Amino acid sequence: MGTARASEQRWLNGAPLSDIDGMPITIKDGIALEGWPSRKGSQVTSSEPVLQSSVVAERLLATGAVVIGKTRMPGICMEGVTDSPGFGVTRNLLNLDLTPGGSSGGCTAAVAAGVVRVSIGSDAGGSVRIPAAFTGTFGLKPTFGRIPITPPASSFYDVAHYGPMAVSVYDLTAIMAVISGPTARDWTSIGLEPVDFKASRAPTDLRIGLLNPLR
Repeated sequence: MGTARASEQRWLNGAPLSDIDGMPITIKDGIALEGWPSRKGSQVTSSEPVLQSSVVAERLLATGAVVIGKTRMPGICMEGVTDSPGFGVTRNLLNLDLTPGGSSGGCTAAVAAGVVRVSIGSDAGGSVRIPAAFTGTFGLKPTFGRIPITPPASSFYDVAHYGPMAVSVYDLTAIMAVISGPTARDWTSIGLEPVDFKASRAPTDLRIGLLNPLR
């Protein structure tokens, strides 16, 4: 509540920290947030609060975002659905009989339900893209290293990227402008050319690639 009140006052004073100052955001359980446990969807992990936030969480907080909670995931990101013996079943808000996918299903459930406009997940083999497709939300697995992954959310960090899920492309670009970029804490983020995620382009200038596995 104190974080939200501080953001409100900054806007009233005409001095917000960023475009997302005051935005409620959730992050996947495996992403470290100081003062919160990082159970990674499993009861065999430590329930002790972590001592240092991930770079992503630090950047969100530094720009005024209000992290209201952490979202469910299957144990150690190892399923394409979101359930676990310890923390129960996460359901698809479009149809409660269906799964929101995984492993970032808790993120997309929060977005699809209107709890938040943006949630930060992670994706190795589809853990952001599958839930986005299952719930009609927008998800992005960015170029490896574009978003720092220190500390990693899983043991296969070399293929698992952090990625945002949102209600619109506009929200994706706003959040990418905040959480992407190099840091000395993560070697994978060094050396990439900078990207202006807020720059608009005419649709006629874009090319769409389609992978056809049947050819």
